[in-house]
Amino acid sequence: MFASQEDTLLFALVAEDSLNGIQASIEKAKTFYECTILEKRPQNNFAVETLFPKSGEAVLFEDQNSGADSWEWDFGNGQRSSLQSPSVACDSAGTYTVSLKVQKGICEQSFQQTLEVSKPSSIPNDLEEPWKVYPNPSQGNIYLYHPNLVGVSAQIRLYDLIGQKLWEQKVTLNGESTPIELGSGFDAGIYYLEIFQGRYNKTFKLSLHP
Repeated sequence: MFASQEDTLLFALVAEDSLNGIQASIEKAKTFYECTILEKRPQNNFAVETLFPKSGEAVLFEDQNSGADSWEWDFGNGQRSSLQSPSVACDSAGTYTVSLKVQKGICEQSFQQTLEVSKPSSIPNDLEEPWKVYPNPSQGNIYLYHPNLVGVSAQIRLYDLIGQKLWEQKVTLNGESTPIELGSGFDAGIYYLEIFQGRYNKTFKLSLHP
């Protein structure tokens, strides 16, 4: 008994579909082995110059993935980039989700961070400029300096480089030496220290060495 032309064609299509499925499974297994078992998947993140820029302020995004081959940035405002460490400004105040997809061989990974973009400060220069945080680097205890703000409250927050809030405290500013005790429960490294005072906030990069 001979197979009809239709049966032969159907068999060929089924065989081709099965072969494609086997090849897809092999590629998936290969990707899993190299990226997960051999841990070749990029594991790091990206650092941001500041998580709280003003509108129109250029912000540097620094990729921290060792050995990545390509980068796909999406800044949540219609702008994209394939540079490793681009610099971008958001024209309007708002919350923007920045995503980065990196590829290393057949392995890829995606990361996200959130930017809180605010309007440029309308605070007079005599209130904006004197802000200081010292000592920096610090072992955990710091002081805030602002000679024109005395007896007013401020919210102090500490973030890591990926924007996770680690610590928060409300303080009363006393001008030249408001003490802040962060303690010794943080790893050595770079953090963001943000001061909220009324309509005004100020962000510092703080180096901790407990």
